[in-house]
Amino acid sequence: MSSASASKAKSDRNYAIGIARSMQTGWYREVRVKRLDSHAIKALLVGHALLVKMRGEIENQIRGLVKNLGLVIGRAKRNTFTTRVQERIEDKPALQAVAEPNSRDAVEQQIAEWHTIRTAPW
Repeated sequence: MSSASASKAKSDRNYAIGIARSMQTGWYREVRVKRLDSHAIKALLVGHALLVKMRGEIENQIRGLVKNLGLVIGRAKRNTFTTRVQERIEDKPALQAVAEPNSRDAVEQQIAEWHTIRTAPW
């Protein structure tokens, strides 16, 4: 239980007294403050992970749409996903509007841009 929560009245004066007692008794621990560069790098990594997750979700949605019609895309790495989808739906014009992987390509382009940002000097 800290000395601040043990005080009867919550006021700036009582908080100051409690903090002073904590400092005297050693009930504190130093905390390292991260630099702004660290926060920026963390934001970039979290944003990149989010984009990669979105790409996977879009791929799975497209797979689910075409699977209902008997078309299987199978395992596709990197850039082969788009070509495989286009090969499967090229003779089905109704599917081209629904399963066209344009949104996936847009996310892929954003991921590529993030890679260039991440490799930029700080």
